[in-house]
Amino acid sequence: MKIFQRTFLLFVLISFLILLFSSFCFAQQRKLEIIYPAVPGVQTPMTTKTALPDYLRYVFTFTIIISGLVAFGAMVYGGILYLTSTGDPAKISDAKDQVTASFLGLIIILSSFLILNTINPQLVLPAKPPLEPATGGIKIYANSNDCGETPTTGKPEDINEFLINQSYPALYATKDSTVILDWGTDGTYKISSIRFLSNPQDLTIEFYSGNDYLGSIKKYDETNYQKNDCQPYAVAQPKSVKLDSHPPGVYLYATENCTGNKYGEDYVIYQSSSATLQEFDNKTQSIKFRYDSKGETKFAAILHEKENYMGEAVLYDQEQGDVNCQSVSDTLSVSS
Repeated sequence: MKIFQRTFLLFVLISFLILLFSSFCFAQQRKLEIIYPAVPGVQTPMTTKTALPDYLRYVFTFTIIISGLVAFGAMVYGGILYLTSTGDPAKISDAKDQVTASFLGLIIILSSFLILNTINPQLVLPAKPPLEPATGGIKIYANSNDCGETPTTGKPEDINEFLINQSYPALYATKDSTVILDWGTDGTYKISSIRFLSNPQDLTIEFYSGNDYLGSIKKYDETNYQKNDCQPYAVAQPKSVKLDSHPPGVYLYATENCTGNKYGEDYVIYQSSSATLQEFDNKTQSIKFRYDSKGETKFAAILHEKENYMGEAVLYDQEQGDVNCQSVSDTLSVSS
């Protein structure tokens, strides 16, 4: 019975710690001094920036596996002891106690998993893998209306170009009295043409008249550009530019027409199954699918009324190249 008591106390302690500290996280990032073994289904902690819930999920899963192996080994040992104790009532009794305690230990292990899964599935289910980002961007040119082929004035060496693969809240910037970015309204270099390096379904580009993405001037999306297009830039010079990446996946929107540009508030993206939608629970009003240009991965989504893939469910899918928005059934409150 000692094995039973130790196992029970261990899982009570782990369950308490997971529930108590599930919202805490480490503040700084550096490599851990200990190399943790890989555990199936969970992310192995690598740095101190690993969130405490993820760390505890790893510890819990690791403990489940080790405890299960120990309990199974104890049960096998008790069985062997029973078979080799013929004629010795005391040893037979000890062997029966060993098998019983091991069996109860396995029940406790499975029960702890089921209890925590009922309280919060995200504690025991594998975390959602990180999104695979879209790649590419744009290249802007000054003093050339054809993306660097010929200069507008002067010689070819007078053409300037700049690769933009991230958002810039200011296209003109200085540091320690030194100009480090010199484009747009306040800069020396004025945009005269743009080369698009991404597929339009993967990236939306928007230029703004003010810093920090204020005052939209021009927006480029799947309606007005193609990959490798070169287009002259004939509108007002911008002060900032924003790149909105659209990685392949299933997009769930809080609106009925798949609109909104604030990730986590207006929409969320999933590239794998999730037993809960967390902050987006019961918010889904429409759904849209995005694929990469190669079309190597096809997505389909089964939206469930309850967590853990329970309750009423509806299947949604979309073919490659179909960018239409699909409304989610009014009777379905999506939770997984």
